[in-house]
Parts: sequence; C-alpha cells; structure tokens
Amino acid sequence: MQGGSLQRQFSSEGHPVYDIPEVDADILQLILQAIHGLEYEIDQDNVEALLAASNYLAINSVQSSCCDYLKLNMQDHDCWRTLCVAAHLGCEALCKHMMAFIHRPPRGAWVLRMQTALQALPKGMLLDVLCSKAVDFGSESRAFQVVLTWVATGDTIASRTYLR
Repeated sequence: MQGGSLQRQFSSEGHPVYDIPEVDADILQLILQAIHGLEYEIDQDNVEALLAASNYLAINSVQSSCCDYLKLNMQDHDCWRTLCVAAHLGCEALCKHMMAFIHRPPRGAWVLRMQTALQALPKGMLLDVLCSKAVDFGSESRAFQVVLTWVATGDTIASRTYLR
C-alpha cells in the first residue's frame, strides 16, 4: 500500500466522499461484510489485496484471518512472495511463521529461483536467510551475488550503508 492516501472530496451536494486508491470495490465489499459480521471468502485470488486493504484500514479481524489463511496454505513456490508482503505490511506474526517455514530443511536451489523475491526483503530478514544453515545457496559466491543484487536494486544510498 505504498504511496496511497485517503483522499477526501465533496460531492455536488456538499457531502464528503472518500477515495481510497489502493482498495478496489470487490475488496471493500468483503471488508464491509466482515465489519457487519457477514460471511466473506478469502481465497488465493484475493488474499493479498484483502490483507493489504485490511492493514491500510486497520481492520484487525480481517488482517488476522488473511494471515491465518496464508499460514495454512503455504507452498514452497510462494513463500518468498508471502514473506515480502508480510514484511512490507508489518505483519510480524506472519513474518515469523514464514521465516520458520523457510528455515525448515530441505531448502536448496529454489532459493536461487526466488532471487528477485529476496531483493524485496528488509535487511534483517535477508541476513536471517543468508545465515540460515537450512538454506543452501550452493556456494558463497552465489550468496554474495544475492547480496549484491539486493544492494543494486534497493534504495541505493540506504543499502550501501549496510555494506560498510
């Protein structure tokens, strides 16, 4: 939910109208259903958008449900993406769960296939992954390549300070 903000405008009748650019109508409908105690469905197609919107709107019950869904449906092929989303949104419990999932052996070459996802991790999480004995990069030079790519693709000034 980067860069977005709640925008207040006024209708022709003078009533306030709020626009939330990152939340589409379908996701907002699900959140309203949750607020009113109605059933709503979380699935693979809407979980990330619903998690981001519930985080943005501070709807803790929906955020918790989305995190539970992601924990229960975790797969090797999407664990890095989920970790990045959780880190970006500040979902600490989901981050801890994801790190535990990633550190479970065996983990090997699939780490390298997810190198672009690793680039989106915050520094602390990247260090945890790099230092994990359960994650095998194949060689020190490959691990170093991940770090260099992380530095090159991130906030250049901030990431370079970590190399000192």
